[in-house]
Amino acid sequence: MNSMKTEKGYTLLEILMVLALLGLLSGIAMPKLTAVYSGVQWANERDDVLRQIAGLGFSAFRQGQEFELKHYPEAGSEILPLKLPSGWELEAVPPIRYKSNGVCLGGRLRLICGERSLMLQIHAPQGQPEVIAYQ
Repeated sequence: MNSMKTEKGYTLLEILMVLALLGLLSGIAMPKLTAVYSGVQWANERDDVLRQIAGLGFSAFRQGQEFELKHYPEAGSEILPLKLPSGWELEAVPPIRYKSNGVCLGGRLRLICGERSLMLQIHAPQGQPEVIAYQ
C-alpha cells in the first residue's frame, strides 16, 4: 500500500489575504463605532441633565430658596443645584422661576452641547421637562 502523506496548514498567501480582509473591515467599522459611542455618551449626558432639571423644584424646596433658571453656567449661578457635563449650556428666555415651596412656574429652555441642541418645555407646577424639538 502506498501511504499518501497530506500536509495540513495554511499558506502564506491565505494568511495574508485574511489579514488584509480583517484590516479592511476594521477600517470600515471603526469610524461607525466611534460615532455610535459618541451618540450613546451624548444620550446619557442628556438624560442626566433632564433628571437634574426635573429635580430643581425639590431642590428649591429643600433649600427654602427661590431661584431663576436663565443661563447656565454663568456668574452667580452657584446657588443652582445643577451640574452640567463639560461643554453643555442652558438658556431660558424668559427665565424660569422656581419658588421656595418647590413650585416651578414653567417655561421653555434650550440645552446646547456643541452643534446639538434641544428645546424643552418645563411644565408647571412640578417642573417636569419635555423635549419638544431636536436641532
